[in-house]
Amino acid sequence: MYRQILVARVLWRESPSDPLRVLQLNTVTYGTASAPFRASRCLMKLAEDEAAETPSAARVLQEDFYMDDALSGADTIDDAVDIQQQLQKLRSKEECREKQMSIPEYGANEAIKLLGLLWDPRNDIFFITNPFRQQATNDNVTKRSIFSEISKLFDPIGIIAPVIVTAKLLVQQLWKAKLEWDESVNIECLHQWKELKTELPLLTHINVPRCVTFDNVVSFSLHGFADASSVAYGAYIYLRNEFADGSAKLRLLSSKSKVAPLHELSIPRKELCAALLLTRLLQRVIPALQMEMREIVLWSGSTIVLAWMRKPLDQLQQFVRNRIAEIRKFTAECQWNYIRSQSNPADIVTRGQLPEALSQNYLWWNGPKFLEGPDYPVDEIAHVPDQLLPELTVVVATSTLNIEPLSFLHKHNNFRKLQRIMSYIIRFVDNCRQKNPLDRRKSNHHTVIELRRSTDAIFKILQHIHLSDEIQRVLSNQPCKRIGNLRPVYNEGLLRVGGRLDHSTLPFASKHQIILPDKDPITKAFIRTMHDELPCRPNRTYQCHSAAILANPQLYSLLPNKSDRYYTAYGEPAKITCSSVPTICSNWCRICRSILDKGRSTTSEIN
Repeated sequence: MYRQILVARVLWRESPSDPLRVLQLNTVTYGTASAPFRASRCLMKLAEDEAAETPSAARVLQEDFYMDDALSGADTIDDAVDIQQQLQKLRSKEECREKQMSIPEYGANEAIKLLGLLWDPRNDIFFITNPFRQQATNDNVTKRSIFSEISKLFDPIGIIAPVIVTAKLLVQQLWKAKLEWDESVNIECLHQWKELKTELPLLTHINVPRCVTFDNVVSFSLHGFADASSVAYGAYIYLRNEFADGSAKLRLLSSKSKVAPLHELSIPRKELCAALLLTRLLQRVIPALQMEMREIVLWSGSTIVLAWMRKPLDQLQQFVRNRIAEIRKFTAECQWNYIRSQSNPADIVTRGQLPEALSQNYLWWNGPKFLEGPDYPVDEIAHVPDQLLPELTVVVATSTLNIEPLSFLHKHNNFRKLQRIMSYIIRFVDNCRQKNPLDRRKSNHHTVIELRRSTDAIFKILQHIHLSDEIQRVLSNQPCKRIGNLRPVYNEGLLRVGGRLDHSTLPFASKHQIILPDKDPITKAFIRTMHDELPCRPNRTYQCHSAAILANPQLYSLLPNKSDRYYTAYGEPAKITCSSVPTICSNWCRICRSILDKGRSTTSEIN
C-alpha cells in the first residue's frame, strides 16, 4: 500500500552550507513513523473529496478498510457491482496509483482469504485455515518454537476465543518459567503443548455462517455476556433475531478474552474487569452493526459486580470506582442481569477449550437456550449486604456540631440560676417523651440528678462552642493542639482530662476532670459560685482553693479532697488573673493569693 501513495516530500542538502532542496518521493517510505498515517490519511482525504460523485465507495473507504484490504458487502449483486465500479474509479484518481482492483466474476466458488479467515461464497460461511507445519517428533520443543506456532493463530473477531485462551495460558506459563528462547520447555508445558498442537488442525472443521440475520425478522436485540475465572476473563456478544411468533435465534457476533495478570487479583475484581471488557467490546460492535436494536441486555455471573453498579461511586475504592464509572457511562441505557455460570457462554472463554470440544459446543455457537423463547426468564439479582461486599471505602462519620450559643446562657451571672433554667429545659424534653401523663414530672423542686444533668448539658454546650476542633481530634485519635498536655479523653459527650490516674483507685470524676474554656463568662460565673459556696474556714481551707487550682496538670496532685467531683478550666498561662474572679475570698488567704497570682485555669467540686 505504501508504494502506491504519491504524497511524500523531503527537504535535503549534502552539507550545512548547501542550499535546501525539495525532493518528492514517488512512494511513502517504509519504516518511517508517519507512513501508516500518511497512507490512511490519503484514503480518508480521497473519500471526503469524492463522496458526492462516488458515495458508496467513499463509505467503504471510511468504514470497511483494514490496512490495505477492503472488506465490505451489499444486500444485492447489483449493489455489490456498483460498489466495485466506484472503488475502481476512486483508485484511478491521481492521489493513488494502485493497480486496478479485480473482483471475481459473479458466483465464484473459490474460497477467499479474509483477515485470517476463509470465506466460502457458495455456502456463505467462514472457516479457519491450518497454518501450522507438521513438526518432526525429534525436534526440540523450545519457547521460541512454541511462540512461533501460537503467533500464527489470528482471530480478530473472537470466533475461536476459547482456543486462543488455551494458547495464551500456555504462553503465560512459559514466561513464568523464565526460560531462555532456545531452552527446552519443562515436562508440564511440553505435555500441554503437544495436546494443543495435536488438535490445532481440527480448527478447519469449524465453520461459522457469515450472515447473522434471518428472513422475516421483526426486531433485533443485542445480548452480551461477561464472566471470569481464576486464570482468565472474557466477554461475548450475540445478535438476537426475534420473529413474529415470539421465537428467536441467536448468532455469534464477537468475543474478547484476556488472561489474568500474574499479580494476584481477587475473583470479584476479575469479574469487574470482564464487565468492563464487555462494555468496551460493545462500544465497537454497535457502530459496526449500524442496526436499530430493540434492547441491549448485558449479563454478568457476579452478584458482587452487580451490587457495585448500584452503589454510589464515593463508597467504592479506587480500583472499583474507576471501572464502575466507565461501565455506567457507556451502558447507561443497557440492562444488566444476573446469569448462572452453566448458562453463561462467556464461562467457556474463561476456562479455555480445545478445538474438537469447541466445534461441538452448542452453547458457544448458539447462545443460551432460554433466550430462544418469547419471554426469557431473568433471575432476580440477590441482595449483597454491605458487610459482605468487598472494596467499599471505610466511611468515618465525623459529625461537625455547630451549636449556636443559647440566648439565656449569657444573660445571667449566677451559675446556679443557669443550672436551674437548663434543668427545666431538660425536664420539659423528658416530659414530652413520656406518653403516659402520669409519668411526667411536675414538681417545682429540682433533684440532685437533674441539677447534675443540667450542669453536664451546659458544659457540653461550652465544649462544642469553644473546643469542637479538639473533640474531633480526640475522636479521630489525632494529637490535640491546644490541650495536648492534658491528654484529653472523650467520655459520655464530655471532654475530660486523661493521664496516668486512670489506673488509680480514685473515683472516675476525680481521675478525669471535665475541661472547660477559660475565656467564656459561664466558666467565670461557675468559679465565682464555687468560691461563694465554699468560704475559707479553718476546716475547709483547701476546698476553697480547689476552685482556683492552676491549669498545669502537674498540680492536680495538690488537691487533697480527691473523692469529690472536679472540673478543670483550660486556659493559656496568665490568662485568668485576680480581677477575673472578684471577691473570691474576703480574707485573701495565702494559698488563694499564690494561686491566682500565677494566672492559671481552675477546677472545682459541685454537688
